[in-house]
Amino acid sequence: MSVRTGLARIVGTPTKSAWAQVHQYSVVDETKIASRGQLYAVFSLDLTLLPSVDVGHEIITRLNEEYYGDESRDQPFSLLRRAVETVASEFSAVKLEIATCVLWRKYVYFCICGQAGVRVYRDQKLVNILSGQEQKLAIASGQLNPQDLFFLTTSAFDKLIDTQTLTQMLGQFGDISELADNIVPLAHRASLPTLATAILSPVAYTSEPETVGEEIVREEMVSQQSPAPQVAAKNVSKGWFFKDLLVKIALKLPDREVATNTRFTPSGRKTAVSVGLLLLALFALSIGFGIKQKQEQEYRLSYSTQLTQAQSAYEESIMQKEVNSERSRELFLQAKQVADELLRRGIKDEELSDLIVKIQSETPNILGEVRQEAAVFLDLSLVRTGVSASELSLHQETLAILDRGGQRIISISSAKETLALSGPEKLKNPKSIALYAGRYFSLGDNGIVELDKKGTVVREIKSDEEWVDPVKIGAFGSNVYLLDKKGEIWRYSGTEGDFSAKQRWLAPGVTPDFSGVVDISIDGSIWTLNQDGTILRYTKGAPSLIKLSGLEKPLSGALAIYAVEDLDSFYLLDKNNSRIVELSKRGVYQKQYLASQIAETVDFVVSKKSAKIFLLTSEKVLELPL
Repeated sequence: MSVRTGLARIVGTPTKSAWAQVHQYSVVDETKIASRGQLYAVFSLDLTLLPSVDVGHEIITRLNEEYYGDESRDQPFSLLRRAVETVASEFSAVKLEIATCVLWRKYVYFCICGQAGVRVYRDQKLVNILSGQEQKLAIASGQLNPQDLFFLTTSAFDKLIDTQTLTQMLGQFGDISELADNIVPLAHRASLPTLATAILSPVAYTSEPETVGEEIVREEMVSQQSPAPQVAAKNVSKGWFFKDLLVKIALKLPDREVATNTRFTPSGRKTAVSVGLLLLALFALSIGFGIKQKQEQEYRLSYSTQLTQAQSAYEESIMQKEVNSERSRELFLQAKQVADELLRRGIKDEELSDLIVKIQSETPNILGEVRQEAAVFLDLSLVRTGVSASELSLHQETLAILDRGGQRIISISSAKETLALSGPEKLKNPKSIALYAGRYFSLGDNGIVELDKKGTVVREIKSDEEWVDPVKIGAFGSNVYLLDKKGEIWRYSGTEGDFSAKQRWLAPGVTPDFSGVVDISIDGSIWTLNQDGTILRYTKGAPSLIKLSGLEKPLSGALAIYAVEDLDSFYLLDKNNSRIVELSKRGVYQKQYLASQIAETVDFVVSKKSAKIFLLTSEKVLELPL
């Protein structure tokens, strides 16, 4: 009998210290194929001592020479065992794993070396035929079944996917190419250079006379390593147990000749009825357990692929943590999103529960999530009554607070010394403030007013007829910047004793839409935050969009932005999510600070020197450690 097969390969990416391969041997001499069958093999080896992939190619060549080049008339099973044993001996200096398979006529032969393994999928059950040990050979043989699938694997395959999940995937994907296509992405993410798996599917037979003397072939898979193959799946069907029990009971019933007109005695009739009822009950239980197992299998198949993907993404994110933090966060978020989705679907699975626990424990490390309650830095009601704070500014460890209710600026030093600057007589309905090098600026109905540390008006910028809807001011160096929602940014340079005439700061031809701007911040460039979460960075008057990446949740209710020259990151107040988000100045997520009080925050600043985030509510200044 000759055999044609389907073959699917799964191989890890080799490194300088590890290599793996799947090989199907091609033989030109048809008589060799007729007498010795088709040979398949998977290999893996540690190249630490012999750092050359050529070693792997030499092993492949030697196995071919030993199996097909042997001139003896031995049967394939003996030839295979001798060939593998010879190759293993010649390359004993490396940590070698080999799993081989020969398909010959209607028989199959296996031989493994090291920790490789062989599985067969038959009758919807995945069975371990051979499980190897270091420096040892194991052999098995059996008769082919048209529906069999054979798995030749190196030990790394066990790290990639468990038996239960593989069994469920086998039930889901009928074609071995489709099955392999769904496993290959897991292999790539798992980074297992010694991974090699061959999936074989005999698909056609032609009859030939059986060879006399093939003494080692039996009708079912048998192994010279163990008395009988062990089923590796965790949930062996209870239905099969009851079917076996029915058979055993039937075998124990006494054999009787059937005759016509035979009269049953009362006791015989009673025994027959009892046995019949027992068999009927066992049969019903068998059906019940079979239905239950099918439901359980279908249930797990409904999510097993997603769960496996989430587990792989989580494991790779842990491996990437010290190598590529951005990639680590991306993978971690993928795992978290899938796990959360399965949880929302109500999936009950121990592996899912374990994954969620792992994700929760690693969230602070991978996602940079700092969760703690903010402490009170200063209660503003102790400074003035009726305070209604709305804006916060920071420079050189001094805080400036806009108290709209009292139409004043409250200054707070790092030692918590407070000073109320000016009042309604100098600040007319102030709506924005700025602080730079001890200079306090306020935008109100009377224009822009500059105050010194004593609250004295130093300079003023009168309201201008070209101002349409001025909403925000900022200070940087000796300049004051005014953002007008009409679509302009005006710059006023401070000179000795006065300000220069206003200048359009935006580059020629730039006509932005500032109608949705809720906040600005200046670090040399001017950053604008829109109410929809859009962030633009204007450098020398020209805008560039900051695309945010790596956020677990999108922004919701972003109210304030903080980007200053002495910080490598910029920060966002995301009020609806009760968090302050830190991002690189390219927009890549770095960390998030979560506290319940952030939901009440109206503005914030970040101090690099004191390593704190200061949160402003209408009546208090709170602090969070960085």
